[in-house]
Amino acid sequence: MERNLSDLSPIWESYLDDPLNVLEGPPAEGRLESCYRAILSYREGFLEKAHNFLRQAQVADPSSLVAAELNKFLAWQKPSNRDAIYATPNGFNRFIRGGGNIELYENLSKLLREVYSQSEELKLLDIGAGDGHALLPSLTANVEMVDIVEPSAKMLADLCAALDERRIQYRSFNGTLQEFIENKQGQRWDIIQATYSLHSISTEERMAMLDWICRHGETFIFAEFDVPEFQFSCEPDSFHYFMERFEKGLSEYEEGEEREIVAQEFLMPVLLGNLHKDHNRVTFEQTMESWKSDLKAIGFQNVELSLISHYWWADSYLVKAKCS
Repeated sequence: MERNLSDLSPIWESYLDDPLNVLEGPPAEGRLESCYRAILSYREGFLEKAHNFLRQAQVADPSSLVAAELNKFLAWQKPSNRDAIYATPNGFNRFIRGGGNIELYENLSKLLREVYSQSEELKLLDIGAGDGHALLPSLTANVEMVDIVEPSAKMLADLCAALDERRIQYRSFNGTLQEFIENKQGQRWDIIQATYSLHSISTEERMAMLDWICRHGETFIFAEFDVPEFQFSCEPDSFHYFMERFEKGLSEYEEGEEREIVAQEFLMPVLLGNLHKDHNRVTFEQTMESWKSDLKAIGFQNVELSLISHYWWADSYLVKAKCS
């Protein structure tokens, strides 16, 4: 019988006392404990031990997609390159255009169009627009100018080409929001939006960005996930959350090439990037209550939440607020 979630706490506490403790003791019991000890081994650079634990996890539960894909991903990892785990454009593009993302972005575009249609004409600033996967299906005839901020040159070029084809007026900026702010202090927009891009800005920097947005827009809308906040990236509660949610996320992609590309070139790097102790944190997600609290602390008013989707990672919401 597999141990309960609470039974992972002694392993975590023993690991905190001495990381080598994770390699000792009796064989792991069940899929969850085996995967947990595999991740802790990986954190310390013991890749062969991580493999052994993942093989135990696959024996304990042959249906586990996370155990199988993790084991496959670690097969090409070496101690010298274990920090080189970045998502590829190919993996991300496959991911965002499949599984639960289809419904997620269809619902998001519908909500964005509803917001745009409430104005006779508007100037829009889109922060972290990517290749326009959320923006392009949402544009309405009353959008007279779009300003785009996107750090990826490839994605920005694809978006600009699509806007050119539609003959939509736009201005583009290839860089981060922080860099954009340094050059655009005097402008104002009717709507400033960010779709799944704010969580890439650190909590400290983000408050300054929100303050700038509040002073340069009439309405602010953004899409994010209502994600629990954990004290440590690999504590039992957070580990269990990751494992449960990633199993569901992987299951939404068809077995074969599609799932393998999504897993190996996006989801596994994301999973390990969140659980690896040496990686600089790249996502700063939080609960919707924390988002609302941040907005109110800055001075935003009339904060409204609209459910986008009961997504596999967490419920997603579109947040709308009036700038002061």
